[in-house]
Amino acid sequence: MNDSKFNIVTVITNKEYEKFLILFLNSLFRNTNTDNLNSVYILEKNVREELKISLIKKYGKIIFENKNYNLDLPKIKGVFRHDWRLSVLSKSMYVYEKVLESNIPTVLIDLDSFFIKNFSQHINTEYDIQVCERENQQKIKRIIASYISFNNKQKSICFLEKWISLIKALNEDVVETKSLNLMSQDPNFKIERLSYKKISYYYGIDEVSDETAVFHLKGCNPTIPVQTDVDNRIKRLEKKYSVDDYLSL
Repeated sequence: MNDSKFNIVTVITNKEYEKFLILFLNSLFRNTNTDNLNSVYILEKNVREELKISLIKKYGKIIFENKNYNLDLPKIKGVFRHDWRLSVLSKSMYVYEKVLESNIPTVLIDLDSFFIKNFSQHINTEYDIQVCERENQQKIKRIIASYISFNNKQKSICFLEKWISLIKALNEDVVETKSLNLMSQDPNFKIERLSYKKISYYYGIDEVSDETAVFHLKGCNPTIPVQTDVDNRIKRLEKKYSVDDYLSL
């Protein structure tokens, strides 16, 4: 990557995810060079006001926004994760707004990510868009939305408009993964597939290689309370990092 500025976009939809938010921002600002980071845009819902104030005071480049989108997404018989589909649609609409507003690369990164070291060297403006590929998965499941870099403004706007329409059209639970995989096959866009090993590794933290810049605390257990699930996922970092240190403000 050249030394151009870039934005980050992430989303927090639940107060129980506040620990993810703290980990995300602390690891980003402690472990990476943020000189070229323009802003971190955070679409939030129900985050404590005192936490937002504390994080903004500490880092300065953070912008929290609370938006209620008028989502025309009827419930579909047999599809039970309607709230998840609404969340996916809100996230895509929010990053669409940020791309419209900016003339620099905008990187969408999942909130449950932990930054190990610089990742911005992977932003390559020779490509319209860069996505995260899991080479070890079936073709229709290889691309995941944990990391997407929107580099070419006009092409990204077009991509996002098509993606949003596709999310609305698909009548199934795994709408985000399937829609993004379908979009990534569109020949109208110059898309680079970045290995998850570089920008969204999600196996053991003690198994990361020198090429891993971002660790993804991927996974969700709907059979246990949300906060317990969050704590269990964060514990995965303990083999290599002081979690309490990264959760401090």
